[in-house]
Amino acid sequence: MKNYTANDPDSESDLSPLARGYLLGVQILSMTLDMAVPIFLGLLADRSWGTTPLFVLLGVGLGLVILIVQLVKLASIRR
Repeated sequence: MKNYTANDPDSESDLSPLARGYLLGVQILSMTLDMAVPIFLGLLADRSWGTTPLFVLLGVGLGLVILIVQLVKLASIRR
C-alpha cells in the first residue's frame, strides 16, 4: 500500500478519478477555511474591543496571504 503525500506529484496519478475528486474537494475546503477563519476571528475581536473595521480588515489581509500561499503550493505540486 502506497502512502500519498501532498508533496509527491506522482501520488495523484495512481488514484481513481473519484479519489482525485475528493482530494481536490478537500484542498478547496481547506483553502476556504484558511480564508474564513481569520475574518471570523477579526469580527470577534472587533465586537469585543469595539474597533469596528480594523481587525476584520486585518483578517481579510491575512486570509488573502494564506490563500495565495496555498494556491502557489497547489500550482507547484500539480506541474
